[in-house]
Amino acid sequence: MLSEPERLNYLIKMLEGGNAKAFADKTGIIPSTVSRIRAGKLRLNSKVDTILKAYPTVSRTWLETGEGAPGDISIQFVTEKYDALLQQKEQQIQLLLKELELQQKIIEKLTNDQ
Repeated sequence: MLSEPERLNYLIKMLEGGNAKAFADKTGIIPSTVSRIRAGKLRLNSKVDTILKAYPTVSRTWLETGEGAPGDISIQFVTEKYDALLQQKEQQIQLLLKELELQQKIIEKLTNDQ
């Protein structure tokens, strides 16, 4: 059975790709509170309702006790999260490629002008 910090870490990994800030933003839990729960310094039970409001498919029993399954954290849900993350990264790559092309043109121009 997973401890409270382990359960929270599992949710953050599965639901937000390991991004604790995204988890905090979606749940409305202060990031320092998320950190304190992850460190075992604050009880997870104090935020169960808040987490379930943001992620209603998570099992209350599992979240509170660690018994049973984490709920419907289905492969489709996880796949959608990772697809969105991959799309965001692809957009960042495209922006960097454009910046690189611009820098290359500047270098070529400076080289040709000499």
